[in-house]
Amino acid sequence: MTLFFTVLCLFSFADPGGGGPVAAWGVTVTRATAAEPEVSKVEREGQAVPEVRGPRPDEVRINPQDGERYVWIPPGNFQMGCSPDDRDCRDHEKPRHRVTISRGFWMGQTEVTVGGYRKFAQATQRKVPEALVLAAPPRFRSPDFPQSDNHPVAYVTWDEAAQYCQWAGGRLPTEAEWEYAARAGSPAARYGNLDEIAWYADNSGRSKLDSAELWGWESASRINYRKRLRDNGKQTHPVGKKTPNDFGLYDMLGNVLEWCADWYGEKYYQVSEERDPEGPPSGEFRVMRGADWYGPPWGVRVSTRDWMLPDHRFSRIGFRCVREVIP
Repeated sequence: MTLFFTVLCLFSFADPGGGGPVAAWGVTVTRATAAEPEVSKVEREGQAVPEVRGPRPDEVRINPQDGERYVWIPPGNFQMGCSPDDRDCRDHEKPRHRVTISRGFWMGQTEVTVGGYRKFAQATQRKVPEALVLAAPPRFRSPDFPQSDNHPVAYVTWDEAAQYCQWAGGRLPTEAEWEYAARAGSPAARYGNLDEIAWYADNSGRSKLDSAELWGWESASRINYRKRLRDNGKQTHPVGKKTPNDFGLYDMLGNVLEWCADWYGEKYYQVSEERDPEGPPSGEFRVMRGADWYGPPWGVRVSTRDWMLPDHRFSRIGFRCVREVIP
């Protein structure tokens, strides 16, 4: 049995696995109410055969290339940029604007793991995760950085992330796709209670810290901030241990920053296309999204935009991939 409905209101998702209601900003959503895939009868060469119409929202499949889990993200539209009543927004998160994602896609349910990246490195004769750490500039190296197979891989450049996604049969998400997937229908700055959904500076170490109080813009304050986090054992954590969003995606906030496909444009939102925007045609920096284990709470928001030179690597940067099709 299948339900079809149109809701002209804010997103509101419920019970992702149980066929419950899904609402979007004026989007018609089709949702299967049973575990079996949607099928219809068609006449093919005089014989009625089942035709699979496509994946269900929140369906999970294993990518046979890298062994990582991917979630189906249905098409729709949303309000991108600074969330209502969010006082921590920067100017480059404005203006808030309507964006349509016209095609659904499969997105990594978690950030790419060390184990997944190791398969890629061995198959393509590239640097294994441990070697990525040593390839960083000396001031960014942490030889004791967590490298178990279920940690998010870090220390990857933009090119390495893009090459991995291509090898895995996909690509890096656009910035718009990333925020659409991260919000999962929520107009709020975060898709849940921060401590429950994200590893960030307050909770990523051995004991709880008030990172907002420790943070300072002066050099001496920043040095003290780094030292306090280092002394407290702040670091990445195994993926998938926090509460997912309503699309079933884990760690969209916190753990590691995630490379996106786009070049960064400070004022791009002022001229962005409404339909499937892909960012400026060129630039110096690449976009990163999602915040990380090092960041204070005011930066751990779905509209936060970060940027970095594409050849930089350090312990706060990872990524996840998207695919158009998974067999």
